[in-house]
Amino acid sequence: MRTLSLIVAFFAAVGCASSDSEPTSPSGAVDGGASEVISADVTLTADVGSPQELPADTNATPLEVAPTVDVTSDLGGPIENHGPNCVGKPTSCAAGTSCQQTKARDTAECLPDQPLEAPCGPGLGGCVLGAQCVSIDDTHILKKCYADLKDGAVCGTGHGGCAKGLSCGYTDTTFKERRCYPGQAVGKVCGAGIGGCVEGAYCEQPVQYTGKGVCVAIPKIGQECEGGGSPCEAGSHCVGGGGNQPTCKKDVGLGDTCGFSSGRCADGLACANQGAGMPRKCVEKSYAGQSCSQSNSACVDGLVCSTDGEANQVCAPAVGLGAKCGVSVACEQGLECTKAADGASYACTDPCETGKLYGNGACDGCWKNDVDCVCKPTCDGKACGSDGCGGTCGGCTGTDVCGHDFKCEAPYVSPCCAAGTTGKGCPTDKAVETCICAFAPGCCTQAWPAQCAEFVQESGCGICKL
Repeated sequence: MRTLSLIVAFFAAVGCASSDSEPTSPSGAVDGGASEVISADVTLTADVGSPQELPADTNATPLEVAPTVDVTSDLGGPIENHGPNCVGKPTSCAAGTSCQQTKARDTAECLPDQPLEAPCGPGLGGCVLGAQCVSIDDTHILKKCYADLKDGAVCGTGHGGCAKGLSCGYTDTTFKERRCYPGQAVGKVCGAGIGGCVEGAYCEQPVQYTGKGVCVAIPKIGQECEGGGSPCEAGSHCVGGGGNQPTCKKDVGLGDTCGFSSGRCADGLACANQGAGMPRKCVEKSYAGQSCSQSNSACVDGLVCSTDGEANQVCAPAVGLGAKCGVSVACEQGLECTKAADGASYACTDPCETGKLYGNGACDGCWKNDVDCVCKPTCDGKACGSDGCGGTCGGCTGTDVCGHDFKCEAPYVSPCCAAGTTGKGCPTDKAVETCICAFAPGCCTQAWPAQCAEFVQESGCGICKL
């Protein structure tokens, strides 16, 4: 069955109508583009996109990664490990230590856990039990060990992470404050002002993001999944599409063939091209200074694929809003490295902020969550039908159907279901005509064409078959 987009596309092609994209979910990561541990057992991560182009101003002094500065993303626990080992090390990290990147970000090693309030991160170590390593501000450069927070406490950057069993969620869809909430059970409502889900479940959002969802059990290997980035049990990813039902498939390992049909690489690995005609293989993710041209997601956490001073694509530390950037330090996804007010240095800026795109009515791909990306359900005056955000305002009983005015009524076959009416549009059923022509104006500029008649029932504007 064809979708409504076909009729819109049809009239757009002849210059009669155009369609606007609909908001889905707030763009950007939970806290401005960086990965952040929001509870003791939950990590949200933003995917790295195409390589960033860094300033080529010959009058600016290229930045170096100063050995006294911790340039890091907001990671609260150990970095990605291969199985039980610290990125290929022969043994697991001993008790009281955790696997962390070095200060230069060029490898990883087991480093001692740091006490409460102590600096933490690459070259320093993680935190002792009962604490989490979180950025102190939006630059995401300096971090320290914050004590696990209790239910109801303000959390996130500058505050810390939530204790086990709690999650750090926004209090509402203005995205101004986050607090610790207990996990909700499968089948319960989750989201802004409520919190996430219990272990083994995730908050499934409607097609258009409203701030509220329902807790659904995370599917296991072999079970159906929603596709895209929908979750699967640990050690697997959702694979499929293109006519095939997506299912959770076991991850493939180092050196294995990867891709659409073979499966996703295990955490800590990237699926990289091997040359023309060759299948893609899982390779080790790259550290600072190492090439990342083979894959857009080939850098370890906290690094992004950027262009160095010699136009080579290499992994570089990623920093947040207001932090200095340049040849050897890149900005997080969604930020831009622009010339600072002094004219001699560069800093990471938010183009959505400078362009005044937050709250402008359009859902833009921004570093922070955009209120414009929140769909607001509307059921005022509706007894049935769509709420405008993928939900429903109710159903009808018996043989009654939901009419174009969102009222339950006896079935009525509209004369607009037939093409070729006299005159322009469909004057014999003005209500249906108005409904159809609201999104396809071309229907009202000519004798009612077959394309318009076909979509009367599919659009919900009228009934054609009882």
